[in-house]
Amino acid sequence: LTSVTIPDSVESIGQSTFYMATALTSVTIGDSVTSIGPYAFSDTSALTSATFGDSVTSIGVDAFAFTSSLTSVCASSTVEALYTWGTSVTVSSTCASATATGDPHLSLAYGGKADFRGTPGAVFNLLSALGLSLNVLFTGAMFKLGELIVDGSFMTEAHLALRSPSGKRLLVTYDAGRLGDAHMSYRMVNATCGGEAATLGPKSVLDCDGLRASIDWSTLTVATGEWLVKVTGQPVYGRVSGPAHRLDIALEPLVAEDKLAAKPHGLVGQSFDGTKVPRYGRVDQYPPLSVPADFSTAAMAEGAIEGVAADYQVADKYATHFKFSRFAA
Repeated sequence: LTSVTIPDSVESIGQSTFYMATALTSVTIGDSVTSIGPYAFSDTSALTSATFGDSVTSIGVDAFAFTSSLTSVCASSTVEALYTWGTSVTVSSTCASATATGDPHLSLAYGGKADFRGTPGAVFNLLSALGLSLNVLFTGAMFKLGELIVDGSFMTEAHLALRSPSGKRLLVTYDAGRLGDAHMSYRMVNATCGGEAATLGPKSVLDCDGLRASIDWSTLTVATGEWLVKVTGQPVYGRVSGPAHRLDIALEPLVAEDKLAAKPHGLVGQSFDGTKVPRYGRVDQYPPLSVPADFSTAAMAEGAIEGVAADYQVADKYATHFKFSRFAA
C-alpha cells in the first residue's frame, strides 16, 4: 500500500488507522472527511505528500507525528491551522508544490510521480526558472529496506544560483556531508552574495538584494519573489555503505503559474506547466521488503520528463545552462 485516496463516502479517519503504514507515500483525503483521529498517520516514515479536502475541522494529536519524509501538504489555510506541521513541510493551498525525496522519489505538481536514480557523481538540474537554477549532486548508496538490500542513490548536495532583479548574484550550497549526529551543523550551508562569502547554520538568515536564504534547524529555505525552495537534511536509515545523510527538496511557486516571468523547466520544474494535469513517469518496482534479496534502482523518470535524463545533467554545481534552461529566459 503506497498511495491512499479516502473517498467522499468517508466522514472520519479513526485513531491510528494508518499507524506505521511504512510503505505509504501519499494520501488524498476526500471532501467529506471532517475529522482525523490521533496518530492516524503517525510513523508513516515514507509519506511525502498529503492532500486535504476543505471539510476537515479537526486533526487529532500527533496525527502526523514521526513522518520525517513529509514535505508537501495541500490544504486550505483553515485546515493548515488545525495542526502544527514540521518545519520541513511546505503547506500550499494551490496544490502546486512538488518534492524530490528519499532515493529519490519525485512527487510532481498536481499529483504526478516518478523515480529518478540519476548518475552517481553527476549533477542534474531540478528547477530552472528566470534568475533561479537548482542543481543537485547524486551519490550512490547501499541501504536496507526491511530485508531488502537496495543499490540506489541519494541527493547529497544542493546548489542554487540566483540572480536578483538588479543583477546581484547569490550562490548557495547545502552539503549533507557536513551534517553531524544531530542532523545539523553550523557550517552546513555556504553562500556568497555579490561575491561576499557567508557560512550559515541553524537560525541563520542571509538577505541578498531581495533574495533570502534562511535556516531553522536542518531546513534551508530560499525565497525569491516567485519561488520557495526548501532543502532538508535527513539521516540515511538502514545504511550499508555510502552517505550517512541525504537531502529532501520541496518546490513551490509563490504566484499563479500564468504569472511566472518564464515557464519553468528542469526535472521537477517542468511539471508546473499550468495544465493541472499530473505527469506520471517510470517508478522502481520494489520486491517484497520481508524477503531477503538484492535490488537496484534504475528509473530515470522516463515518461514524466521532456527528452532524456542526460539532457538535465549540468557541467558544474552552479551551472545555469542545459538543454531546457530558463535561467535567462
